[in-house]
Amino acid sequence: MSIRYQQLPENKVHTNLLTISTQHGSSMVLSLFVIILTLFASILICIIFTSSKTVSQEVLGSRTIQVEARSL
Repeated sequence: MSIRYQQLPENKVHTNLLTISTQHGSSMVLSLFVIILTLFASILICIIFTSSKTVSQEVLGSRTIQVEARSL
């Protein structure tokens, strides 16, 4: 019985090392995912900002045309 108890910590240490290396790989993948997600979010924000700016310019242009048409 004493041999069994002596082998248990060695196996547990080995299992912990495997768990740490597996978690290290998972954290690397997770950090890469967060970076890519942040990049996509910033691109999407730029597209939305540009789109709203274009729409506001079109509205101002059409109002200017209407004002000019009324004055003639």
